[in-house]
Amino acid sequence: MKQSPSSLISLMVIISWISPLNAADSLSNRCFELQYSDQGITSLKRVNDTYDTDYIAANRSLGALVLRYRSEGQADWDEATGIVSAPTSKPNTICYVTARQPDDPNHPPIPLTDLKVLQQFTLNEQSLDWTITLSNNTDQPMIIGDLALPMRMAEFVPRQRGNIYTQKLLRHSYIAGHGSWMFWHRANAEGPYLVMTPQGDTSLQYFDSTRWTFTPYIHATVASAEPMARARDFGRQQPWRLPLTDLKLAPQGQQGSTVRYGFKFQFAPDFDGVREVLYQENLFDTTVVPGMVVPVDLPASFCLHTRVDIDAIVAEHPTQTRIEYLGERGPDNHIYRVQFQRLGENLLTVKYAGNRWMSLEFFVTEPLETVIKKRARFLVTHMQHNDPTKPWYGAYGDWDQVNEVLRNPEDRDGLRPWLVDSSDDAGNARPAFIAAKNLFFPEQDEIDSVERYIRYYLWNDLKDGHGGMQMTADEKYPYGIYGTFTNWWGHRASEDPGRDGRAHLWRIYDYPHIIHLYYRMYQIGQAYPEMIKYKTAEEYLELAYRTAKAYWEVPKVIENWSANSVPTMNEAFLPELIEALAHEGKQEWSDLLRSYWESKVARFVLQTPNLYGSEFAFDSTGFESTQAFARYAVNNAGVHRVDAPSADIGIRNQTPAKFSDVTPEAARKFQDFQMRLNVCDRGWLETTYYQLGSDYRAWTSYLLSYMSHLGGWGVLDHGLHFADDPTDTLRLGYASSLSAWALVNSGTPQSNYGYWYPGQNNDGGAGGGFIPEAWGRGWIGKQMPRGAWYYSAEEEVGYVGALRTHCTILTDDPLFGDTVYGGVFERHGKTIELIPRDGLRRRLHIIRQNQRCHLILEPDAFAPEQGIQVQDDLARIAFTREHAQRPTTLSLAGLPQGVTYHVLQQGREVTNLQGDPQECRITLPQTTSDTAQVIITTTLLSNPS
Repeated sequence: MKQSPSSLISLMVIISWISPLNAADSLSNRCFELQYSDQGITSLKRVNDTYDTDYIAANRSLGALVLRYRSEGQADWDEATGIVSAPTSKPNTICYVTARQPDDPNHPPIPLTDLKVLQQFTLNEQSLDWTITLSNNTDQPMIIGDLALPMRMAEFVPRQRGNIYTQKLLRHSYIAGHGSWMFWHRANAEGPYLVMTPQGDTSLQYFDSTRWTFTPYIHATVASAEPMARARDFGRQQPWRLPLTDLKLAPQGQQGSTVRYGFKFQFAPDFDGVREVLYQENLFDTTVVPGMVVPVDLPASFCLHTRVDIDAIVAEHPTQTRIEYLGERGPDNHIYRVQFQRLGENLLTVKYAGNRWMSLEFFVTEPLETVIKKRARFLVTHMQHNDPTKPWYGAYGDWDQVNEVLRNPEDRDGLRPWLVDSSDDAGNARPAFIAAKNLFFPEQDEIDSVERYIRYYLWNDLKDGHGGMQMTADEKYPYGIYGTFTNWWGHRASEDPGRDGRAHLWRIYDYPHIIHLYYRMYQIGQAYPEMIKYKTAEEYLELAYRTAKAYWEVPKVIENWSANSVPTMNEAFLPELIEALAHEGKQEWSDLLRSYWESKVARFVLQTPNLYGSEFAFDSTGFESTQAFARYAVNNAGVHRVDAPSADIGIRNQTPAKFSDVTPEAARKFQDFQMRLNVCDRGWLETTYYQLGSDYRAWTSYLLSYMSHLGGWGVLDHGLHFADDPTDTLRLGYASSLSAWALVNSGTPQSNYGYWYPGQNNDGGAGGGFIPEAWGRGWIGKQMPRGAWYYSAEEEVGYVGALRTHCTILTDDPLFGDTVYGGVFERHGKTIELIPRDGLRRRLHIIRQNQRCHLILEPDAFAPEQGIQVQDDLARIAFTREHAQRPTTLSLAGLPQGVTYHVLQQGREVTNLQGDPQECRITLPQTTSDTAQVIITTTLLSNPS
C-alpha cells in the first residue's frame, strides 16, 4: 500500500486486523500471565493479582506496529500495520513479523519481503522483554520514516461503570529520548504498576493519540510532517520540541543492514517502586521543585537520581540560563539549580552514555504577581461585553487570540453557545476570579467591572429588563441560576415552564462560582468599603448565603438533582462562608448551610461514591471538593452537630448519611483514599511542564485543565496540614499550583508580549487547555497546534482556586535541604531570611520536621521584596507588613505549644499568646507609616528590633 506524506494524518494509528480476535494461547512466568493470538498479545495480567485487571484493552492487541519505509530512491512511502505469527525455537517467546494490510479486509495480512520486521516477546524470570529487529532484504539502502508502537492498553472507561477502579488504567508517559518510559496502574492507584522502559540505545521521540490510542514513535519523520506543517501554517514556529529522526538501513549483508530495539515490562508496587525501576534500568528518577512552570524571578532545583555518568546538561538558551551543579546528596542523587531569564519554553537536555539524551521541559512565566494582575486586567479590558442593548451586557465572553476579537452570542466562531453566552462554568468563573484578585490587589475599575456584571447580567437591573441569569427573591425559584448550554434569556422567554424552559435552573455546577463571587465581594466590602457601590458588604454576604441555599434546594425541586450527588468545582470555600455568617451574627443562616454541607461531607465519607464521577463517568473534577470534605471531616469528626433538617436534599433512593455518624477513623480512611486517587490522576513523575501537576482526564490530550489548580490545592493542603511525611505532597501540590499558569500569554516588550500568541493586544490572554501533540483538537471543537489553546474556555475556574492556594512554604526537603517554595532565601546562622514571590504575599507556612506553623495576613500582605526572618527553633519570626495605615488580621497557628510569645509592631507590644496548634487571630493596629515591622518572639527585649 502506497501512501504520500500528505495523506497520512488519518493513518497515524491504525487498528490492525479489525475482525474479532482469534482464540488465544497462553504463556506465563512468576509475574506475567499472557494470552496471545496471531494478531498480537491479547491479554496481560499480573499473576495472583488482587483484582482481575487486564492491562490490554478488550478486543485489542499489543504488537501491531505502524511502519512507513521506502527504498532510498523511492518517492512514496510504503506502509505496514499488520502482523503475522512467526515460528520460534526460543523458550517462553512469542514471535511476530510485520505485514502489509491488504485492501480486502477479509484477507489476512501479507508478510513483508523487502523488509523483515521481527518482534519477540520473551518472558524472563520477572519481566517481559519486547525486541523489534529490522533487517533490509534488498540490495538498496532502506529508509525507515516511521516506527510507532500503538499502546492499546485498557485506558477506556469500562462498560460496567462500577468497575472503573479496577478495570480502567491510568497511563503515565514520558517521551524524552533515551530517558523515556511509560507505566500504567489501576484507577484505584493500587499496585501493581506495569512499567515499560527502553533498553540499550532505544529512544522515543514523538507521540500522537489518534483514535484514542496513545502511540509513541521510535522514528517519526513521516507521521510528524503534516501535523508540523499545519502547525507552522497556523503560526507556531516550534510545533515539536524534540529531535525527529528517520533510520537508514544499509543493503542486505552489509554492516548496518539490521537494527534492534528493545523494551522491558516489569511490575512495581507503587510510585516509589516505579522510581526504583527507573534507577535500576539506568534511566533517571527525576525530582523538580518548585515545579516545571517557573516564574522568572524564582530558581528551580532538580535531582537526577541515576546510576549513569552524566556528560553534560545543555540549555536551549545558554546565554539566558544559569545551571549550577550542587553535588550529590546521598548516593547517586545529583542536585542542580537552574535560573532562567528567557520567557516561554526552555528545554534542558541531559546528555549521557555517549550519544544518549533525555529532555527536561520547563516553561518560564513572568513573576506570578504580574501574571495574576495581567490576567484580571485582560478580562476587564478585553473580555467584558459593553453593549447595553444586549442581554449579555456586562458578561465576560471568550477572547480569540488568533484573530484578536471578543466573541459573542452573535459571533461564536463555531464555539458552543455556553462558552460565549457566559451562562455556564467559563462565564461564571471569570467574574469570580476578578473579584478574588481584587481582594488581594484592589483596583477600582476592576471592582466596578464586576459590579457591572452583577447588576446588568446576573440581575439585569435595566429599566426594561426581565430578570437576569439569576432569579430574584420574588420569582418562582428564588436565587436559582440558569446554567445552560444555550442562553438564559432564551430560557426566561420560553413558553415552556418546565426543566427545558423557564425552569432550566437545575445544573448544580454553576452555583458555587456565583456563591464564591458574592462571598469575595463581601470580603472586598469589608476590607475596602468605599470601593463597592452596587451593594453593601452585608448585602453581598446575604446573596452568598441565599445562593448557597438555592444550590441545595432549587435543582433538587426541579430535577431531583441533589447538590450532594457529585463534587463540584469551587465549593471548597463553603466552610469559610459558614464561619463568616456566624461571625456576622447570622447564626440561623450559618446553621442551615452547615447542616447542608455536613450532609454532603457525610455522604462522601460514609458512602463514598465513585470519586471519578462528576460531569462525566470518569474525570478529575471532584478532587478539590473531596479534599475539602476530608479536611472538614477530619477536623470535625466527633463534634456534635445538628444533622440536616427535614428538607429533602438527599440522593434519590438513598438513605441520607448523618454527619454525627462520621468517626475520626472513617474520616481519616476517606482522606487517605481520596488523596491517593487525586495524586495518581495527575502527572507526578513526568518532568514536562505540561504534565507535572496536570490533571489527567479520560484521555491525556487535554492537559493543564482547571483541575490542575483545583485538585492541586487539595494535594498541597494535605501536605501542609495532614500528611505525616509532607515531602511528596508539598512537591506535587506546589507544582500543580504553578502548572496551568503556563497557559497565560503574558510577556514583556522584548518578548513581544507573550509566548503563545504574541502581540500587545494578547498580553494577558489565556488558553483553556494544552494540546501535547504536534497537532490536535480541543474539546471546544477547534484544531490547534501543540501548546495552549487560543480560547480560554473554563481556565478561570482553576485560577479562582489558585488564588486560594498560592503561598510561600519554608521546608527542609530530604533531597534539596533548606527549600522555600514561592520565594528566595539566604541562611544566616540559625536564621533563614526569605523573600516571598508567590504571587500574593499573604501566606507563610513553615513545614519542617515537627514544625507545622502557619502565618496568614488578611487583608494586608508581606511587603514586597522585604525579608522575612525565621529562626530555626521558631523563637523569633519577623516581617514587614505592606499597608500599615489600616488595621489587619494576623492568623497564627502551630507555634510551639505552651511557649509564651510576644507580638510586637514597630517595637510596641500588641499582645502576647501561648503557642498552640490551633489558630489564633490577632488584630494588628494601623500605624502612621506605610509599612510596619512585626516581630513574634519568645523574648521581650527593651529594643526588640
